[in-house]
Parts: sequence; C-alpha cells; structure tokens
Amino acid sequence: MSDAGARGAVAFNGDCKSARWANVSDACWSCFCGKCETQLDACNEDCFKGVQCANDKHALVGVAADLPCELRAFGALCLSDPVLQAAASPLLAFDGCLIASHDPATEHLRACEAECGVAYTGDVCNRFPAPDGAAAKPTDGATP
Repeated sequence: MSDAGARGAVAFNGDCKSARWANVSDACWSCFCGKCETQLDACNEDCFKGVQCANDKHALVGVAADLPCELRAFGALCLSDPVLQAAASPLLAFDGCLIASHDPATEHLRACEAECGVAYTGDVCNRFPAPDGAAAKPTDGATP
C-alpha cells in the first residue's frame, strides 16, 4: 500500500473518522473509511498489519475466482504470526467489505485500489496452487 503523503499513525481508537492508525496516505485512509467505516473501525493496528502483510508479500489477487489462491498465500505468508492470527476475523471482514464495495468499471477486485496503490502481481495462483496440484489458471489478476 502506498504511504505517499502519509502522516504518522496514531493509536487505534475505533473511529476511522477521527484517527488513522495505519501508515497509509490520506487518500487511502479516506477511501477505506468512506467505503468500509464499520469494518475499518473494528480493524485495529494488528489487523492492519495483516492488510499490510498481504500487500507487501504480494498475496493479493485481482480476480474473484482466484480468491482461494489469495487465502492460501495469506495463510502461508502472514498467518504464522499469532498476532495476525488473532486479527484474522476483522481483517477478513474489512477485506470482504472492500471487495463488495468495489466499482467493477474502474477497479479490479477491491475498492480503494488506486488510492492505496494496490498492485496485483498476477502470479499468486502459480506460487500457491491448489493442494490437489491442479494447474493454476492464467486469470490471476495482474494490474495492466
């Protein structure tokens, strides 16, 4: 996630309109809070570390059909940390809201992609194939 224009994060207070507890840009935080206020308010600093982990370790997919690959990648790359394990439920609720709130005309899979600098690598299903060994599909949503 882009932190261009980011101010320092403050302590979590459960109100995204009055505080920003993640090191993201003003535009990104404003979009997150505007689209998914209730879910973001429940996503504390540890929860947001999971968001950042998924982005930093290129575990995000840009196509809904590839979400099982994303879940495998996130589990392997981010959920070895017990702190992130504990934050998984609010994180999934927040991500689910971003997915449900996206504009398919301008965004791949999630709301706030442009504002937050989300880039999809297009290789998540190849790196984290189905356990049955089925070949990965070439639909893994890379940013054009």
